[in-house]
Amino acid sequence: MLVKKKRRYQQDGFDLDLSYIRPNIIAMGYPANSYEGVFRNNIYDVSRFLSSKHGDKFYVYNLCVENERQYDGSRFNNNVCTDFSFEDHNPPPMKMILAFCQHVKTQLNFQ
Repeated sequence: MLVKKKRRYQQDGFDLDLSYIRPNIIAMGYPANSYEGVFRNNIYDVSRFLSSKHGDKFYVYNLCVENERQYDGSRFNNNVCTDFSFEDHNPPPMKMILAFCQHVKTQLNFQ
């Protein structure tokens, strides 16, 4: 098994598994609000990070379709979209990718 050291955001008191793709686009895994918060980003820490670094100018896409991977959108000022969710360990349908990209573009233009 090949293990690669993860890139983490470790600044200003935060230690999160996330990467800035661009100054206004971040990629990260599902933020956990249960025992998974031990090995995933804790949802409270992610919420605090987004608020402190981006105010109210952020939008969260929850791409997980599984019921146990849903969370309270109020943690993120109800700026959460679940319209583009798909099953874990599977690729999204091609039509969904185009729709997702169009939605992201609209959100970026809105901000």
